[in-house]
Amino acid sequence: MRNLTSLTLLAFIAGTLVLVAAVQKSKKPNISITDEDFDAEDHECPHNTPQQCSYRNRTSCYCKPPPSDYIRGKRYIYHPKYNKCFKRYDVGQGCNSFEEKNGLLDKLCAEQKASKEKRIEEK
Repeated sequence: MRNLTSLTLLAFIAGTLVLVAAVQKSKKPNISITDEDFDAEDHECPHNTPQQCSYRNRTSCYCKPPPSDYIRGKRYIYHPKYNKCFKRYDVGQGCNSFEEKNGLLDKLCAEQKASKEKRIEEK
C-alpha cells in the first residue's frame, strides 16, 4: 500500500511540474502603454484625422494611440519598445492604431527601429 501511495504522489508532483512549465512557457508579456515609450510630438499625431498620419518616415509609428471610446473593439498597435505589433482592446481609432494586422503594417513600422534623435536629424 505504501508503494502505491508513493507512486501516486510522485505522479501528481510530476504532472504539476509539467503543467507549471507549460504555462510559464506560453505566457505572453503584459504590454503597458506609457508616455515614455511613445516619443512622437503632438503635431506628428493628428488622431482626429487618421488619414493624415504619416507612415512614410515612420513618425506616426511613435504616436501614443488614443484611448478607446465606450465601444471597445480589437485593434492593433505598434509598440516601439518591443519593435512589434500587439493586439489591444483599450485603444481607439487614430495614429498607430489599426483594425487589421497584416504584413504591410509589420514592414511599415517594425522594419527599422529609429530613435527620436535619428528622426530629428533627418528633419
